[in-house]
Amino acid sequence: RFFRFLALLLAMLAISPAAHAAGRTVLINSDAFYDPKGGIPALLTAMNQLNNEFKPTSNEIAALDTKISIEEKALAAAIAADDSAAATTHNNALVQLTRDAKAKSDDAQRRIDVRRKTLVGPIEAKVMKAMSVYAAEKDIDVILDANSGPIYVSPNWAKDNDMTADFIAWYKAQPAN
Repeated sequence: RFFRFLALLLAMLAISPAAHAAGRTVLINSDAFYDPKGGIPALLTAMNQLNNEFKPTSNEIAALDTKISIEEKALAAAIAADDSAAATTHNNALVQLTRDAKAKSDDAQRRIDVRRKTLVGPIEAKVMKAMSVYAAEKDIDVILDANSGPIYVSPNWAKDNDMTADFIAWYKAQPAN
């Protein structure tokens, strides 16, 4: 996620010797930005558009997965029947289908990554910029993203310092959001 280095970025932007004494550390759950019920509408719209654009490709990959499952069953049946010619045919078909599915999946992932950067990237950048403004307004030195990797936060501290809902509400209330 793009929030992986959020804590570091905001720490660099927000920490000054004077602010450090008064600031605090809080928790954000960036997955909530994509929650259909309470997330950031612009991110949801962009992700829905991205998903819709690649739905045909996703359907093609799912169809290949179905064909692979059928070939696996046919191969198992040929082996059980001790039919080496059929087993070889099904194995060759299975190898080719698996290769095709992997190539199609890898290509789709590359195209999705490029399109995501174009479609969602600018919105994520806007959210990050807004988060630095939010941090300054709320006297926050460090924002930890619960989804940025392995961190330990005690449940009580997380409950008291989770600013996710507050940030999303603040972000939605800003002009042009």
